[in-house]
Amino acid sequence: MNHLIKVNSDESIIKQSANLHAIPLKQQEIAEQFVAKRLFVKDGDGSEVATIEIAHEALISSWERLVNWIEAEKEFLLFRNHLELLYREWRESNEDERALLNGLQLEKAIEWQDKIENKKLLNFIRKSNYKAKKNKFFKWIIGSILFFSIVSILLFFLLLKIGLIEIDTTPQAKILLTPSKEEAKIIIYR
Repeated sequence: MNHLIKVNSDESIIKQSANLHAIPLKQQEIAEQFVAKRLFVKDGDGSEVATIEIAHEALISSWERLVNWIEAEKEFLLFRNHLELLYREWRESNEDERALLNGLQLEKAIEWQDKIENKKLLNFIRKSNYKAKKNKFFKWIIGSILFFSIVSILLFFLLLKIGLIEIDTTPQAKILLTPSKEEAKIIIYR
């Protein structure tokens, strides 16, 4: 049903047509029953571009069951409209990664992806989620490298301070481990 209803940003509710074949098969069967009862109108009978829509705008405000459903789904319908806008912007940007979803928008899209039946929108969410996971992984790698670098530097200076590492200022460049087990020292020659 959510294919046939649009909630505008001012929260006004209008009907919209939808490609019949973009609707899941089970819902298509229900839609056909509504067409038979003249609640829905179908155009392009039997073709791949067949569309369906609510027969009259008045049904949106007078059909109690529909009114209750719209009220319960209003937040989702508003977000779906916003998601469609973001999807179009992403497509217009030649699918630039910077136009993919992120942050709270991505979280909300993932939360509601089970309600979204449009394959293009679902693909948009998947690509956005993949990019977010990839970015998170790279941040983790960089963070790990920085962490271990800092720990290594601190360990070096700690060993230097307690005398397990000595720095010799002679012009030769080599590292020498003292052979004695009792006195394990690293001597760095410059």
